[in-house]
Amino acid sequence: MPEVRKSAIWLAAISLLMFGLSTCWSQTSTGGITGQVEDAQNAAVPAATVVIRSLQTNTVTKLLSNQEGIYSLTSLSAGTYSVTVDKSGFKQVVVNSVQVNIASMTKVDVVLPIGGSRKQYR
Repeated sequence: MPEVRKSAIWLAAISLLMFGLSTCWSQTSTGGITGQVEDAQNAAVPAATVVIRSLQTNTVTKLLSNQEGIYSLTSLSAGTYSVTVDKSGFKQVVVNSVQVNIASMTKVDVVLPIGGSRKQYR
């Protein structure tokens, strides 16, 4: 009976160790930015160009909003970013000082005003 008890204790210890290691490995060191691009009437703006720029490294990533106007960029280092959204027939919108934190998605929704190429900051 003592051998069975020792085996059970070792099995429990190994299980706890493996659980702890898997928890450490599953933690992430990045975050992301997501949002929706709409017009003044709250209609989705598909294929809007979204440019996300790190203010620390000046790294730039370009993507397009989908059919619902949604865009999403993951695997960003924690830091401060700017989000620029542009679409023909609308004014460009620049959102400065967007803070990205580890293990979270920062939501940046944008309303594009109808008009020329002048920028609108918020």
